[in-house]
Amino acid sequence: MSPSDIIPKDESLPVPGPSGEIRLNLPSPNERELQSGVPIWVVEKHTVPLAAISMTLHAGAEWDSNGRPGVATLAGELLDAGTGEKSLLEIARRVESIGATLGVSTSFDGMIISIVTHSRFVPDALEILADVVLRPVFPAEEFERVRSRREAVLMQQKDRPGSVATQVFHRVLYGAGHPYGNDPLGTPESIRAIERAEVTDFWQKRFAPDRAALLAVGDTDGDDFASVARGLFSDWTPSSSPLGPAMRHPGTPKRAIYLVDRAGSAQSEIRIGRPALQRKHPAFFSALVVNKILGGQFSSRLNMNLREKKGLTYGAHSHFSFNKQPGPFVASGAVETTKTALAVQEFLREIDLMAREGVTEEELEVSKKGIAGNFVLNFETPLQVAYALQNCYLYELPRDYFATYVQNIGGVTRGDAARLAAEYLEPSTMAIVVVGDAAKIRSDLDRLGEVIPCDPEGVPIV
Repeated sequence: MSPSDIIPKDESLPVPGPSGEIRLNLPSPNERELQSGVPIWVVEKHTVPLAAISMTLHAGAEWDSNGRPGVATLAGELLDAGTGEKSLLEIARRVESIGATLGVSTSFDGMIISIVTHSRFVPDALEILADVVLRPVFPAEEFERVRSRREAVLMQQKDRPGSVATQVFHRVLYGAGHPYGNDPLGTPESIRAIERAEVTDFWQKRFAPDRAALLAVGDTDGDDFASVARGLFSDWTPSSSPLGPAMRHPGTPKRAIYLVDRAGSAQSEIRIGRPALQRKHPAFFSALVVNKILGGQFSSRLNMNLREKKGLTYGAHSHFSFNKQPGPFVASGAVETTKTALAVQEFLREIDLMAREGVTEEELEVSKKGIAGNFVLNFETPLQVAYALQNCYLYELPRDYFATYVQNIGGVTRGDAARLAAEYLEPSTMAIVVVGDAAKIRSDLDRLGEVIPCDPEGVPIV
């Protein structure tokens, strides 16, 4: 008897194509819906007795109250702290009794409540999920505990130069009035000011069937799953609250060096970038390929220059963040204080070279193969497949988006890469944030351009 006779074949695993390219056979979800219109997407994978279930909602930090960043993430953290009939401890025991894991993830763009369990306990898991989605009570005692802990964490972040640099970078690019200009976790001041009623109000307005999708991946029957779900969510009604105004699109930041003084610091934290692409942008795949070459791997141009050649840092990186609206491109690193200005110059030199000359054919092929090879590792478990479906829902991507992902990466040409780099990596459109010892680095930075001193919140010091 061979191993293939014992272990069921998983048709979704990558297989080599006719010319050696990687192909990923991902099944499309079977679609159903609740009485309220909530889409139900089920991908049946019967190779192992596990199922990943999630409720994905358009209830992210983009909906935080004005001047109150942190409301959405507090609501997410408190969802399983108690429901109409069960305490936090009772919910935890119920989850443990079926060997499940329950988690809540909140980003700028959405909130995802997920539970993974043995396929025998799918109805029980759905019952738990429905309870925390439909009936959270946000107990006052738990609210105070979570709020105090969050405030302490955020106060600690103020002592971390890297955290300060990242927050100031986002504030400079987007401004305090834009959700992307704030940390989704909030600030010590905003968390201190948030009242429990604001968290409850967020849940009442944002948790609605017209803003949600129910997803399941794994060893479960689609019809049975939908039948159980319809019984549990039968009373879920649309919210009377309007979706609200769309976020304004960010403009191009002023090109300057925004300097936050950190006296005595042995290193300087550097962030360089600008608002770039949204998740649905047609150039998404070109951006991935270009960034891997520029700063997305150890052998990238930035790292080979700043770390290996000049010894300025332990690591120089770059990445694009993709959100519903244009997220930032950022190049970053922590460098030796006395070499701060030189490091900024070298960052800009590599970015400018990419913008002007694009990539070589060899770099292009290596980058595409690396992305394709790593991509297939994202579909090894039901939860990973569920994550792909969650992205399809949140960002309105085609159902077969990930089935054609590798093909789209392979289709990126040198011309595509050059156009992406020329449009989004032009250094003159980028802001530069430096957190370091101003007394030691200011004079050298002055030679590179306008320097604007800022406080740790990113507010210019007049």
